[in-house]
Amino acid sequence: MYINSVNIEGFRNYGLQNVELSPGINVFYGNNAQGKTNFLEAVYICAMGKSFKFLKEKNLINFGSEFARVSVDYISDGMERTNSVLIKPDSKQIKVNETVIKKRLDLIGRLNVILFTPQELSIIKDGPAVRRKFIDLCAGQLRKKYLFALSQYNKVLAQKSKLLKDGYDSSLYVWNEQLAEYGSTIMWYRASLINKIKEMIEPIYNEITEKNEKLGIAYIKSIDFKDDFDQFRIKQHYMYHIQNISDREKEERVCLIGPHRDDIMFYINGKNAREFASQGQQRSIVLSLKLVEAELFKEQTGEYPVMLLDDIASELDIERRKFLFSKIKDKQVIITCTDGDKLNIEGKASYFYVENGKISCGNGS
Repeated sequence: MYINSVNIEGFRNYGLQNVELSPGINVFYGNNAQGKTNFLEAVYICAMGKSFKFLKEKNLINFGSEFARVSVDYISDGMERTNSVLIKPDSKQIKVNETVIKKRLDLIGRLNVILFTPQELSIIKDGPAVRRKFIDLCAGQLRKKYLFALSQYNKVLAQKSKLLKDGYDSSLYVWNEQLAEYGSTIMWYRASLINKIKEMIEPIYNEITEKNEKLGIAYIKSIDFKDDFDQFRIKQHYMYHIQNISDREKEERVCLIGPHRDDIMFYINGKNAREFASQGQQRSIVLSLKLVEAELFKEQTGEYPVMLLDDIASELDIERRKFLFSKIKDKQVIITCTDGDKLNIEGKASYFYVENGKISCGNGS
């Protein structure tokens, strides 16, 4: 899987822009606040249907433009495809090969991407919601059933939460049944995926740290079940636990168990990485996670995803960058930085200079 070209019109600080990429490493360099991250954002939107930043979509439209349009031409399974997103102040339209996609869920998984930004360190040091988002993005691109279950679960959770808040309990049993149905699917997929990550991440982390540290991962479940449970048995456990705490939920007026309460913990030599890991160790964990993601996509889909790496020169030291580049030679990568020469890329790479929302071919310096 790789992107041939990216077309942008009226998006962020871009006017009209067409960029043809190489199937290997593509470096976008230039001063800060010129549009490098905006370019990654345009690619990401065509893959995921929304920005990786928290903002109103109308703010993605360039000042003075009536709309923003981004499209990506790419090769997947040997076939040429095009994903496009049109954003207007009060609407958004997604197309795949000129066919309108009504649900964002139907876009995800066609063009797979892995994003590494300076904010990715929050996976280790921030709260559980960030780690749940990480696992949801990974599982969602790999499994349509996971995305559907997650979407339905969130809708049912909102309904039950409103009933609890308003003090109504006459129909809670119906909502609990649905929460258990969708929630058990989510938790089964999460358990399977996290076990796979555990298996694959150890050799990668060992290579980064030269076997000086041991990385551990644990799935912290709000509903206890064994890893070898199927979805039916997880659902049974779900219903058992939810019935046992129903009085507490009514008293506290909040949903106390379910996938929305799960967490993933990382340990270095047995110590909680969130509390004890240095910034360098946190970077090594996140870097390992991203490389494992890429291998998971290859294993599950037969193709590597497109890697989107934002400002990695400031986030990774020379040794970690060398390690990263040794692992991405066979993947399409889009990298942003202020100075391409400082990346120390060995081998061939395509360079693009970004200045004031305009992209031109560059030489890396």
